[in-house]
Amino acid sequence: VYAWHPLPLWEFAGSGHVDAAIVAFLVVALWSRRRFGGAATGVALALGVLVKFYPAVLFPALWRPWGWRREWRMPAAFAAAVVLAYLPFLGVGWGVFGFLGGYMAEEGFTAGGAGFYPWSVAKAVLPLGALPDIAYLATAGCVLAGLAVYLAARPAGADGEVAGREVYGAALLAAAAVFLISPHYPWYFVWLIVFACLVPAASLVWLTLASFLLYLVPVGSTLVRDRHRFLVESAIYVPFLALAAIDLWRRHHREQLTNGEQIAG
Repeated sequence: VYAWHPLPLWEFAGSGHVDAAIVAFLVVALWSRRRFGGAATGVALALGVLVKFYPAVLFPALWRPWGWRREWRMPAAFAAAVVLAYLPFLGVGWGVFGFLGGYMAEEGFTAGGAGFYPWSVAKAVLPLGALPDIAYLATAGCVLAGLAVYLAARPAGADGEVAGREVYGAALLAAAAVFLISPHYPWYFVWLIVFACLVPAASLVWLTLASFLLYLVPVGSTLVRDRHRFLVESAIYVPFLALAAIDLWRRHHREQLTNGEQIAG
């Protein structure tokens, strides 16, 4: 699935975006979670976060802070890897964040909330004009935090089952974060293909393929929200939400059947 997907072929083999390193570290983190757990997972995830920040949303899915697999090594290894990697660059001060400010402007974080498709939809259909954009950021943060608490509190099972749930949880957090932030460059969608290889979800396949439509709305030094952009993003995210609802229902139905068979057995 990954080798023949047009998105990494175009963005990595063709354009050479550094997000390819995130995909590599993400795969190592998922593999380490299944085989070793603990420190190896924390280091691999930290290396991905050091390339770009957004894989940090996967931390709650890959760490079990309580229960039968109580692990302090993962957060310790994660923090140690981040600190050690930044130590050689302390001399540049805040310059270590590089183009982060320019990226936030391009993505619409500083353009009156124009960068967030869900917020644009909400303001178009609801009387939210006087509500500050920080309200959306707070709501999005609460949604991700709620998913994180749910994943951390989910019941444990057999080793293989827990590993499968951790991958599914990571996929859920990744897809939710991408939708809430709604990136404007297709290469920010490539890491979702990793989960499309492991989780049977039509929504992930659609989102990674449909992201090519973003090339119809080029991004300049600052993002401008207009009708054309809104229609293109709607063509991406509305089918994604419908497919995601179907995927979630199917998984819930399969889990109910499995639990029923176990009880009957």
